[in-house]
Amino acid sequence: MHGIIVLKENGIIDIADVGATLAVAQEESETIRATARVAPTISDIVGAYKSIVSNSCLELFKSQNKTMGKLWQRNYYEHIIRDETAYYNISNYIINNPKKWSEDRFCK
Repeated sequence: MHGIIVLKENGIIDIADVGATLAVAQEESETIRATARVAPTISDIVGAYKSIVSNSCLELFKSQNKTMGKLWQRNYYEHIIRDETAYYNISNYIINNPKKWSEDRFCK
C-alpha cells in the first residue's frame, strides 16, 4: 500500500489516496481530525490508518467465516515531498506501481 499524507492547518490531515490497493481503505473517511493538544506524529497517523483498515478487513473476513492472516508489514518508509515535481513523480509511481506487480520477484 502506498499513500501520501498531506498535513494542513487547523489539525486536519488528508490521506491522499492515490494508489490504495485495498477496497476497504477507500470506504473509510479520507480526513482524520486531530483531537489531542499535541499534533499527531506521522507514526500516530500511520498507526491509526492501519488500525482502521485492519478492523474493517477483520470484519469482512469474519462475515465470510474466514481467518485473516497478517495484513501489514512491521515498519513503513516515509519521505517528505518538498515540491510539486516530487509530488507528481511520487504520485505517478504510486498509480503505476500495481501494473508492474507481475514482474516483481516477490509476486507470488
